[in-house]
Amino acid sequence: MHPEFGCDLHSQVFAGISSGTLATISDLISTAILNYEPRVTLEDITFNDDGALEGQIFVELEYTIRKINVRTNMVYPFYLIEGTNIDQDLL
Repeated sequence: MHPEFGCDLHSQVFAGISSGTLATISDLISTAILNYEPRVTLEDITFNDDGALEGQIFVELEYTIRKINVRTNMVYPFYLIEGTNIDQDLL
């Protein structure tokens, strides 16, 4: 995996639920999808904070699939040996 994969949502775990926090979460998710998921186009991010008193928010992502077979796909274990002359039987 890419060492920086993800969107650091854990940094927002104890943040108060406010419009600023929701904007930060939205930005974290958008940036992660832009950087690590070239197969989709993010259309919208919506939040349901009905469980705010219990410390819960629900995030809904609306996206469009652009491509399903791109060179950056990571399929284990084949991405480890792509473009090399390693014998498949050794795996």
